[in-house]
Amino acid sequence: MRTLVAAVVFFVMTVLAFGQSGSSLSGVVSDPTGAVIPAASLTLTNSATGAEQTTQADGGGRYNYPSVTPGKYRLTAKHPGFSDVVVNNIELLVSTATTVNVTFEKVGATATTIAVEASAVQVNTQDATLG
Repeated sequence: MRTLVAAVVFFVMTVLAFGQSGSSLSGVVSDPTGAVIPAASLTLTNSATGAEQTTQADGGGRYNYPSVTPGKYRLTAKHPGFSDVVVNNIELLVSTATTVNVTFEKVGATATTIAVEASAVQVNTQDATLG
């Protein structure tokens, strides 16, 4: 009987310990003047697995990833009219709330398209003579 009670207690403690291993990431998105950017799109990418989570900043420019597996991440923020912001090497620790504020540094083009066209020039290498 004591063995069964000890096993149940051990199991419950293990579940509780693993349940508290999540991390969180939050912050505020703003422009160069400090004004908040509502509706900015944010993508959190796990550097080891490539798994992505996407969210959007609320009306106050705040974003939140409430439950994230600990590890190293990259955060990418996008909003029309601004250049993308990428924050690399964000390390989320076990049971730790991390804050990373994002500031769009400069206005970017809303759409840039570059088209490059080329055609190959044929060179006669079989019977060409030096002239």
